[in-house]
Amino acid sequence: MSGIAYVLIALFERYKGKPVRKYAFGLIAAGCILCAGFLTWRDEHSKLIVVNDALANVGPKFRLQVPSHGLSESGSFHIMWFEVELFNSGQPSITRDWRLKIHAVDHQSIDAVPWGLPFTPLTSFTNINSDGTINRIISLVDLITERTKNVPIQSGGMTNGIAMFIIPDASKEYLSVPGTYYEFSFRDVLDRLYTSGFSVPMPNRK
Repeated sequence: MSGIAYVLIALFERYKGKPVRKYAFGLIAAGCILCAGFLTWRDEHSKLIVVNDALANVGPKFRLQVPSHGLSESGSFHIMWFEVELFNSGQPSITRDWRLKIHAVDHQSIDAVPWGLPFTPLTSFTNINSDGTINRIISLVDLITERTKNVPIQSGGMTNGIAMFIIPDASKEYLSVPGTYYEFSFRDVLDRLYTSGFSVPMPNRK
């Protein structure tokens, strides 16, 4: 670039018949340096965008659906379970670090405790209907956390299971107030965080 500038200066001097002042050379040199720096930054920035776009397409891509849910009272705490369908359109991955945070309408937040080992010693849970009949029995092998912690969900695959959490120190009425927000989160094999939320009332599948 500096070579082109000096050729133009020589042509200018021949056309005008007089030399260019010395300070003009300094200005031209500074302009060339700034222009070269900008062009270098632009090229590197373009490469970075391409790399970031490529990385964004690498790894798992999970999508979560919750067709139904249930809330049961067990002594001094409640157990909330969610039927989960987990789809993966990216690379195979396990899941880990499942969490549930409850955002109440009074702006209080409750961190639920994942049900199952090592958080609770129970290996099965019997969900009882209001009339005393058994709705379902949930065991560790039914949990989405157990099904996906060691066995990856393949690309284009889907795994279903139960996500279940213990909620201490909250009444059923408090947890069922319309507008209460339930926020799921979990991580994939690359430690990417996924979140999904559901508000009360949540639709149940007929």
